[in-house]
Amino acid sequence: MLWLLPAALAGTPVIYDGPSALEVLAQVTGRTGLPADQLTPVAFRDLIAGPPATRGAAVLRHCASDPVDMTMLRTELARAEAAWQQSTPHTAMDHLDLAVAWMSCLTALAEPAPLARLFLLRGALLAEDGQTEAALDELNTALSFQPVLEWDPSFPAAGEELLAQALSSEVHHTISLTPDGSSSGPWLDGHLSVGRTVAVRSGLHLVQAASTAGIRSAWLIVRQDADLIIPTSYQRSSLSWVTSAEDRDALLALLQASHSDLIAAYIAFEGGLWLMTSDGEEPRLTQLEAPPAPPPAPVRRWWQWRKP
Repeated sequence: MLWLLPAALAGTPVIYDGPSALEVLAQVTGRTGLPADQLTPVAFRDLIAGPPATRGAAVLRHCASDPVDMTMLRTELARAEAAWQQSTPHTAMDHLDLAVAWMSCLTALAEPAPLARLFLLRGALLAEDGQTEAALDELNTALSFQPVLEWDPSFPAAGEELLAQALSSEVHHTISLTPDGSSSGPWLDGHLSVGRTVAVRSGLHLVQAASTAGIRSAWLIVRQDADLIIPTSYQRSSLSWVTSAEDRDALLALLQASHSDLIAAYIAFEGGLWLMTSDGEEPRLTQLEAPPAPPPAPVRRWWQWRKP
């Protein structure tokens, strides 16, 4: 998933932090022999400002509209419920569709209870319309927001049995977080995700991450196990992970997520230079040794300076 590196790179990206781009390019040119016009400097601070990204079979859908808040979503839910009570299910679904489209633009942490109810009603309406498989997907999302969820008898009765079926199903997929989730996020379906992995149901999930501009939201579609990379959970100091065998995989995951077709990239850190290469499999990291210092100039004795 591309978010920062330009679609048509002018050259191999060089990830750096600290010195100027010109200094870094000069370092790489001197170490590799590549001309500067075949390199593209990328500041690490820009790389870690990007939106969430995935590796694997999961798909992210980012905001494509104006920012929204929970008040707007609760309003659409109320309008949908009123439309259902007035026996206009298509109008109800229109309001629910709008709310779901807006959720990826949510700029506040999601409130699980109203959003679970929203998907509960969607599932009930789809069940009433005979769309059993789609209804189960909606009910799974409702349970992701609120795992303990009771049926509302005012909703279409066809959904009640499907809710019981969804409740009895096991959680099927694992989302691996990079870096590990912490008290500063990310949030999945309105719940803080802490640690390395999160067990989730199949279907639609709301991912939220903190950024310098506030909360950033996106829809995550999960059908298999997948990796979720949260750039804003990295720190500028995370570039030092290139020197750590324990942490460098998380750094390489960030680089791979920055561009789906990334084949090679240089990482410059505190005078050292590393080359990341990837051929569609696990990335490889090679440290490029500095060229040997030139031999010292010969010392001429005083008599060697005398003229014959």
